[in-house]
Amino acid sequence: MKSINSKLFKITVNNIEDFRGDLIFKRGDIKFNTWDIFDINKFNNINNTTVIDLNKLISNKNELMDENYLNNVKKDPREKAFNLMIKASLGEIDKREPIKITKDFYIVDGNATVQTLMLLSWTNKIPVEIVS
Repeated sequence: MKSINSKLFKITVNNIEDFRGDLIFKRGDIKFNTWDIFDINKFNNINNTTVIDLNKLISNKNELMDENYLNNVKKDPREKAFNLMIKASLGEIDKREPIKITKDFYIVDGNATVQTLMLLSWTNKIPVEIVS
């Protein structure tokens, strides 16, 4: 993995592999669609929602720099997100709300989910809520 020292990140589909860390899931490890993991009812009942391509989203949170992860207090948050997506797709837990983003496509809430989908080479649209 490349050394990542900056506190300001622009993590996109184009450079996500630089931020992979120890995660072993890969393209093809999920076989579900958008509405298997995202709640369409929440999407339909929230203002300012739309669906967009994953390649438009920008994450600025380097999950590998999380203090709890670095100190072995918890696993990589993207591993948790991956497991939650699988459970949601199987109906074992509630599906998640849309990813919250700014109007210029920066993620406000849902960084681990989006980075996981990037690492999985997700091709489906992403439900988002545009917040100020």
